[in-house]
Order: sequence, then C-alpha cells, then structure tokens
Amino acid sequence: MTAELVDALAARIKSRIGAVTMSGLVARADLNGHRATIVGPLDGGRLPVRIAASGEGVCVRVSSAHGGCDELPVCLEVGAGSGALSHRLVQRLAGWARVMATDSGHDKIPTAGSFCVERLDVDVAIEKFKPAVVLVSWHPSGLDWIRAMRASASVQEYILLGEADSSTCGDGWATWGVLPPRFDEAAGLEMVALRT
Repeated sequence: MTAELVDALAARIKSRIGAVTMSGLVARADLNGHRATIVGPLDGGRLPVRIAASGEGVCVRVSSAHGGCDELPVCLEVGAGSGALSHRLVQRLAGWARVMATDSGHDKIPTAGSFCVERLDVDVAIEKFKPAVVLVSWHPSGLDWIRAMRASASVQEYILLGEADSSTCGDGWATWGVLPPRFDEAAGLEMVALRT
C-alpha cells in the first residue's frame, strides 16, 4: 500500500465527511441549515468550518457539524485483515474521523503490530459502528458485502479497493452489476430459440 494511495483515500474520506449542514447553533442560529465544509481537524473540541453561502469561517462543536452527534464520524474498514491500511489512515484522519478496523478472522491473518482489529462480521460491524464511510480492500471473491452497506442509513459512501467488474473482488453481479460470461449456463438455464 503506497503512501500516495493512503493519502488519496484520506483526502476522499475527508471530502465526504467534511460536507456538512449546520445545526444546533445557539450563538449563531442564523447559520443553522446552511451547508458548510469542514476545513481542518478537530482542535480544542471545535471543528473549523467554512459556510458555503457566505465563505465565512467559524469554529463549531462536533455536534453542530455532525447532526447532533458529539463524536467524530466513523470510517470503518471491513475485511481489514492485519489492519495495516486502517493503521495508516488513523494518522491521516486524526481529528477528522474515528477509524475502526474489523475482520471476521476467517483467514486468521495476524494484526499489524499493536493496531486493534475487532473480530466482527460485516453486518455486525456496520450495525455496531454506524459508519459514515466504509472501506473494503480486496473484497473476498464471490461474496457481496455491499448489500449491508447500501441498507445502512448511516453509510454515506463506501470505497472498494481491488479489481472491479468481475468476481475477483466481491460478486460480479451483486457487487458490480456485471453478469458472468455465459450466465445462462452458470444459472442452469438453457437458451431456446423461439419460432413463430
């Protein structure tokens, strides 16, 4: 995993969780309902934001930027294996998001150093952490974890790393919307020409 890829992922995640709508402001109630962009990490319990309509910069509590929640949003890596990717993202997303790494433990991959990878299946992890962003690196072949992500109200975006448009990562049809070659044979169907 290159530093450039990790930096690009961190930038993408920051841009996604950084687009917010202000709420719960008392001293600046005129800004409630306005779209804003978080422009820096959490500092002293406040997030620096730029109001889209006016360009004004203000510092607000986390709850005012994140819909009443007092905690930073979660970036959840599922199928994290050793947790090496999440470990690198923790450094780049400090003050922007809480990074959590989970893995079912099915493949018995040891964790990277002291980084914690919680042993949870995908559905349970998404329900427990209610992430804003879900990250999957090399989704296991033939499985579709995307259904759980799409079904979650908290997930704003999921990022899939790996080979797309086949069943090498995930399930070709369920994950990518790609039918396998000769899908009729794979499904046990017989092609019949109709004559009128």
